Amino acid sequence: MAFESLKQNLLADAQKIAASRAEPQQLDSLVQLGETFYESFTAEDLKGRRAEDLFGCAYGLLYFLESWDGSAAKVRLLNPEMESHGWENHHTVVTVVCSNMPFLTASVRGELNLRGIPVHVVNSCNLHLRRDERGQLVGLGPVQSESEQASEASLIYFEINRISDPAELAELRQSIDEIVSQ
Repeated sequence: MAFESLKQNLLADAQKIAASRAEPQQLDSLVQLGETFYESFTAEDLKGRRAEDLFGCAYGLLYFLESWDGSAAKVRLLNPEMESHGWENHHTVVTVVCSNMPFLTASVRGELNLRGIPVHVVNSCNLHLRRDERGQLVGLGPVQSESEQASEASLIYFEINRISDPAELAELRQSIDEIVSQ
């Protein structure tokens, strides 16, 4: 119960940071994404994290979704650092966004297991994305005007042992790209 209270306080603090830093046109999407994404995190998974990092992670995920056109799965491997990304994590973060694809989480996890890479956190959520006629992301949730187009997306997130070698990161990314392209 104490961990759940900690989780709720941490998420509330992250929302306050979002309200003070996010662009006004992004705030609703950022809050919706944060609520959907962090809902399935256990309180234990959030223990020891800072609200600043939860905000930074969600903001980075929103940017990742904005740059995804929905035509093919997109993979990102990241070693988050405050100076470069606005948040930090001592793990390597693997993120995949794609149209709803069954068994994707299990497939990516299987690849990580085959490589002997420890997985510390796994999270996934389904999102309703709204795009304008040019394909630009305008929000999350149900369509709000006739000029918007709706699409479904799966967002899959892993935290794994940190991989610092750029060649190893590139090779793992290529492997995950091949899995999600099947």
